[in-house]
Amino acid sequence: MSGEPPAEKRVRCRNCGNMTPMYGKFCIYCGMKMLPTRITQILGISVGALLMSMGILLIASMIMFPMIAVYMILMRTTELSREVFLTMVALMAGSELVMILAIFFYFDNWRALLTWIKMLPSGRSAAVRSIALGSIGGVLCSAVVTFIARCLHLGIEVEVQLVPTDILVIFAAMLIVGLSEEFLFRGFMQQALTLRLGFWKALLISSAVFAVVHVDVRIMPIIFALGILLGMVYEKSGRTLAAPMAFHALYNTFQVIFPILLSF
Repeated sequence: MSGEPPAEKRVRCRNCGNMTPMYGKFCIYCGMKMLPTRITQILGISVGALLMSMGILLIASMIMFPMIAVYMILMRTTELSREVFLTMVALMAGSELVMILAIFFYFDNWRALLTWIKMLPSGRSAAVRSIALGSIGGVLCSAVVTFIARCLHLGIEVEVQLVPTDILVIFAAMLIVGLSEEFLFRGFMQQALTLRLGFWKALLISSAVFAVVHVDVRIMPIIFALGILLGMVYEKSGRTLAAPMAFHALYNTFQVIFPILLSF
């Protein structure tokens, strides 16, 4: 009938499963805080998380780089030692953990955070399958990208001698990076934008932001394509982080390892 108010848009609460008003801050049924659905708020929180991480990395770099420069001058070398290389990798990974903390500041409640940004799909077999498929996909994708990058002379050649135990350090650091970035770009940004704009628009926007923050213009198309792939993996795995996180972690790990192995 004419004159009736438009139907109120609703979204399904990931805590209680009821359809609650889209623009409410809390679910009207269980009281759980909701993901933001206003685009300015979604992007504002995401940019804030990125700036916090970059700020920590910048401060740490201002302390570390002069020390590295002095070391290289005293040792009369132009190559990074494995200790310096691993320290830089760990420093980058540690700074990215701040992004999860920034998202927590929005929810102000770990239960609400982990209710909306789920780590594992329901059921042990589904969880194992997600992690396994994500891991295999990450390694294969990394091999393909490494081959393309070498053919196009993209990326930075790193000459450093690694021992087998260093691979574990690199993997642990990349696992942190994968967790932090997937928490922000897929778990928070893509999911929140999907509630407002639908899957495909959310996928394109989150992947574009993911590419831009990687700075290097030469590899942005590859990072954008990777963001699309990770976003589709996230959606297909029931909006849980296990598969894209494993994919991202193994992809990053082998992006470090493959060029070093190929340089021998």
